Amino acid sequence: MKRVKTRTARITVDENDIVIIKILEGKEMDLGDAADNFLVIKHLTEGMRCLKLIDARVNWSIDKKAQSFLAGKDVKERTRARAIVI
Repeated sequence: MKRVKTRTARITVDENDIVIIKILEGKEMDLGDAADNFLVIKHLTEGMRCLKLIDARVNWSIDKKAQSFLAGKDVKERTRARAIVI
């Protein structure tokens, strides 16, 4: 299992190559944080398209620029499917 903690999330790739993203309590995600998380996932998955499970059950926020980045082409091209737990 591969695991990295960023300023806003704990990112794990499990034995089935599923990327598990656990958002950290009370964090405010900006564009820099979103890009950092994206690059960590890209590195952990060696650039391959992946399945993502996002655990967002904590109190956190995301700004508009980060939302736009995460909804963009680069992120979509590296995502096979995504599930979000809220």
